[in-house]
Amino acid sequence: MAEKKVISSTEKEQLRRKLSRRRKTVKLISKITWLALFAASIGIFFVVKSFGVIPDKYLKLLIIVLGVFNLFMAVFAWLPAVNNLNKTIQSCTCGVLAAVMLLGVIILPGYKGKLEKLFTPVPTEGTLNINAYVLKQNGGYRDVENLAGKRVGIQKDLDVEYQNFAIKVINKEIQGSDINPVEYEDIYLAVDALKSGEVDAILLNEDYANIIAENTDYADFNDLVKVLYECPIQIHLDVNTADIENMTKQPFVVGILGEDTWLLDGLSKNTGYRSDVNILVVVNPLSHQILMITTPRDAYVPLYGSASKMDKLTHSPYQQGINGWLQTLNAYYGVDINYYARVNFTSLADIIDAVGGVDIDNPYAFTSDYYFDHLVDEKNGGHAAYKSVDFPAGPLHLDGQLALTYSRERHKVKGGDMGRNQHQAMILKALIDKVCTPAIITKVDALLNAVQGKFSSNLTFKEITAFAAYQLQEMPDWTLNSYSVTGSTGLAPSYLGHRDLSMVFVSPATLNKAKSYIKAVMNGEEITIE
Repeated sequence: MAEKKVISSTEKEQLRRKLSRRRKTVKLISKITWLALFAASIGIFFVVKSFGVIPDKYLKLLIIVLGVFNLFMAVFAWLPAVNNLNKTIQSCTCGVLAAVMLLGVIILPGYKGKLEKLFTPVPTEGTLNINAYVLKQNGGYRDVENLAGKRVGIQKDLDVEYQNFAIKVINKEIQGSDINPVEYEDIYLAVDALKSGEVDAILLNEDYANIIAENTDYADFNDLVKVLYECPIQIHLDVNTADIENMTKQPFVVGILGEDTWLLDGLSKNTGYRSDVNILVVVNPLSHQILMITTPRDAYVPLYGSASKMDKLTHSPYQQGINGWLQTLNAYYGVDINYYARVNFTSLADIIDAVGGVDIDNPYAFTSDYYFDHLVDEKNGGHAAYKSVDFPAGPLHLDGQLALTYSRERHKVKGGDMGRNQHQAMILKALIDKVCTPAIITKVDALLNAVQGKFSSNLTFKEITAFAAYQLQEMPDWTLNSYSVTGSTGLAPSYLGHRDLSMVFVSPATLNKAKSYIKAVMNGEEITIE
């Protein structure tokens, strides 16, 4: 039988001291981790509060939850009677939670920074380019010096002030004789003169090149000419929208202007551009209604509200930028647009991918030739490499590329351009539905990255966070309706082009219905779309 080991008094004292030190260490760590949790709780509360999105009732609830939990953990940390095992469990719990909260304190301000960057001040300056165009086949023109003493076609009425400035700049660049300006009544006559050799070059607002190419008789314009000289002119931009005091307590109107461009790295900084997508979003936070009104890009409308300037709606931003578009729609629908969002429409592909795609109910089957694997194919001259894709009738889940293709097609859908407007409204509605779900919180980072630099708006960070707080506070059940004005197509003279172009003559009946729907939603009346 083994002898029982006798522990000496010295060894007992050493063991006692060791256990005492261990208890003291456990107590110290317990208190330190609790203090870390307490500090992290204060930090995360103020970070969350700084967003301005969380309603007061949830902030109070957060204070209560954090307070009760910290109090509970303080019992284990500060009462001496608690044994080492419980203090150890408390220390581990406090340490992990403090680390998570501190990580939130570090990461969350970055999201706030991304949000604030989205709502940059509306630009007050823009660039208008007056370019000197020559025929590509004329290899003798290599730089602006070659225009010395040459005949150059200019516009008689359009952009006269800017043309005169460009002429002065060009003449300063030339060492020899000044250029010889020749006036033409419209941009097409100037192009005809260039083709025939009547003039050696033409001066033209760069934005009007798109108008020229829209005319089937001049569809090859961009292939025939090259820019010999570019004169950028900085001009002041006015953006006039109607102010409201509180978007959570008053009805308001948002104008969405979409540009269907190839390059997706941001919006054009030029003052003139096309409005390929034209949507009015009427929001009544009191009756919880949203109404989307879409207008064909080729709708024949009085630009800026002037009956003497009839043209396509898509041409309204060319001379006055976003302000020209706002003025035109305000006058056309008899509204006062409060906010606007200018979007590179193709960038919606990135946004839709960021939220995990959208779901629609396709009313009829069709095939589109607008699908492409890459948004910009550099091997194809910077243009998209198209291929066909089928859209069967019924429920569809669309990723960004398919949603873009669906909303772009107009040649193979019912109603042509009007049908495309309806499809665009369906995609936008599906996107709004997706963004309004609680699951969107898990995709915030991807969504913020997707929209960065892809749109401009006069909405402020303060306004959008106030509306988000209202959404969380009230949890309203929104009713979302959409309506598209329609009409017939035909030829009519263009104010900017001075030639007959294909236009959409909006039916007075559909226009009046749109106006009545807008008025009803603004007044808080329930509507039924016919």
